[in-house]
Amino acid sequence: MSTTEGNRTDTLRAGLQPWQGGEIGGLLGGLVFGVLLSIEMPGVLESTIPGLYGFSESGVIGWTLHMSHAAILGVAFVTVIELGGLDDTLSTNLENGVAGLVYGLVVWVVLAAVVMPIWVSGGGTTNVPNVALESVVGHAAYGIVLGIVYSVLSD
Repeated sequence: MSTTEGNRTDTLRAGLQPWQGGEIGGLLGGLVFGVLLSIEMPGVLESTIPGLYGFSESGVIGWTLHMSHAAILGVAFVTVIELGGLDDTLSTNLENGVAGLVYGLVVWVVLAAVVMPIWVSGGGTTNVPNVALESVVGHAAYGIVLGIVYSVLSD
C-alpha cells in the first residue's frame, strides 16, 4: 500500500480513492466469476439472479445485476479492510489475495449458501444451506482477484 512516513495515504495509484480500488477489483473479480458461472451454472446468471429482483429470464439482466453485486461487494471489502485496521497490516499482493479469498468465502457462506436460497424460496429454509462446489470456487476466485487488484492499485 502507498505510504508516507509509515502512514497510508488517502489515495491509491492514479489518484483513485480506496473505495474505487475496491470497486475496480470487485468488477474484475465479478467478471472472472461471471465467466465461470456462464460455463458451469448458466442458469444462475440467466434465471436465478434476475428472478431475485422479479425479472424474467434474461442473461443481460443477470450479468448486469451480478456485476452490480460484484462492485458493491468490492467496496464493502475495502470498508472491512479499512475499518478493521487491516489496511496497514496487509502489505503484499499475496496477503491481500488471501484476505480477498477469505472475504469471498464469507460472502459465499452468508449470501450464496444462506440468503439467496431463502430469498429465492420466498422465505423457506428447505434448501439452506445451498452448497454448490461451482459457487464456492467462483466466490473464491472473485475474492482472490478482488484482493490482488485492490493491492496492486494500492501500491
